[in-house]
Amino acid sequence: MANILLRNVPESIYQRLKQAAVQSHRSISAEALTRIIQSLESDAAHARRLQALRDLDRLWEEEGRQFADSTPLIREDRGE
Repeated sequence: MANILLRNVPESIYQRLKQAAVQSHRSISAEALTRIIQSLESDAAHARRLQALRDLDRLWEEEGRQFADSTPLIREDRGE
């Protein structure tokens, strides 16, 4: 496995990470690695959701469908 050395971590960030590590019963390194993994997995999931929406939008365009403008309905609901 590779190693990463982080320099110049702001004290406030270090303290928050340290507190999270204590609460999770992990070392600071394990907590940092967990947070990095979660962030990257979240980014990947977000990218998959965006791609699915783009694919859906493309399918709708190919079928000639368009979403109706909902602005008048929203304004009506708000009493505007």
